[in-house]
Amino acid sequence: MMLFVASPLVRAEREMTAAEVWALLPKGIDSEDENQVMAHRRLVEQGKSAYEALLAIVRECDDPYIVSSALAILRSSQGDKSGVVVQLKEYFVSRLQGETRADEIVIVDTASALADMGQEDDLESLIPMLSHSSSQVRGVGIMLLGERGGQKTLRALETAKDNAPDPLARKGIEEAIAAIESRMAEKDAEEAPAP
Repeated sequence: MMLFVASPLVRAEREMTAAEVWALLPKGIDSEDENQVMAHRRLVEQGKSAYEALLAIVRECDDPYIVSSALAILRSSQGDKSGVVVQLKEYFVSRLQGETRADEIVIVDTASALADMGQEDDLESLIPMLSHSSSQVRGVGIMLLGERGGQKTLRALETAKDNAPDPLARKGIEEAIAAIESRMAEKDAEEAPAP
């Protein structure tokens, strides 16, 4: 059995280097591996001091597992993530052009991270997923926009519904539209003055 040897934790007063984050980043696929779980926790605890290094790994690594692992840590950590969201949106747009299976995995994971960490306006960057060549990417885009989208994404979904490539996609879009409309109606009812 190979034990994971990680560098000692750095103090949170300074940014972690990419090498320090890389040493702690889980790289295997065994989520039950105690060493990987501990390494993941250590990086999450580092919070903001690891953001830049994690983003560098996301941008520079071609391994979808490593990218997904770094995104999971970003999603789990505490702190202001507005700068992370801005950089992830730029990265996401550049990855949308990819057509390989690895690209699809990274696109879906990055979109999910953006939906978790971003605000409603940040979801607009996910709209191009609706016309992606991969049905998986389109499906995740529909789901994320339906779960978290607002007025602007509603318009994009209504347009996409007219151009849906198949009945299943059309049904998913209709359900996403209904979810957004329901959320908007609830919000309007909460904001309405009491009689």
